[in-house]
Amino acid sequence: MDVVTTQSKHKIGVIVSGARDTRIGNSITEWILRTVPKSDFIEYSVIDLKTWNTSAPTPMFEFTASTAHSNTTKINEATTSRWSREVAEKSGFIFITPEYNYGYPPSIKNCLDHVRQEWNGKPAVLISYGFSGGASAASHLKPVLVDSLLMKILDIQPQLVINYDILDKTTGQFFDINGCFKQYEPIICKSIFELYNLLNTNNSDIDSNNNNNNNCNNNSSDSSNTTPIQFF
Repeated sequence: MDVVTTQSKHKIGVIVSGARDTRIGNSITEWILRTVPKSDFIEYSVIDLKTWNTSAPTPMFEFTASTAHSNTTKINEATTSRWSREVAEKSGFIFITPEYNYGYPPSIKNCLDHVRQEWNGKPAVLISYGFSGGASAASHLKPVLVDSLLMKILDIQPQLVINYDILDKTTGQFFDINGCFKQYEPIICKSIFELYNLLNTNNSDIDSNNNNNNNCNNNSSDSSNTTPIQFF
């Protein structure tokens, strides 16, 4: 009798941390998800920190108590409990962060601080964007993820440089996000391959016939965007 071995599907949380009313984070996230190589054993789940907790007047959470240093898995606050499950069920994460005044946005610090053990040991890709590629945001966020939350941050950390030449000055939209970000497709793909390896997923399982894969940089999707932008 043949024994069939099945591999469980890894759920990857794609965290969109820019929470301003007008932002480019959604457009960048959509582009990233079109660019990344595909696998039957990987499922991407977008977690938009601006809209995740729709009942709160501010991004993410509105209560005062935090369970970050709790040694128990019992969480009383309904929102924190739901967030705990959201994080716990993911095998790894892709953090997509803008740079605000040489740092990362408060929305991402807020979500990180409300649970702790659920992050521990999980691999993550850190993708930043801004005028300098979001380098300062990434450098400030990395020790929080690694030293405090004990996550495994990949060596490859894509940094997407934004400038006003690639944006419509009237609408704030990208003229052609696929074209202006084409140079970053290889490093995005390399970071995801590294994430696959950390998740013990054989790279041969990645769909090499997907439209995204022509040296992992063939994007034929419509480049138009409807997300209004006032930078980041």
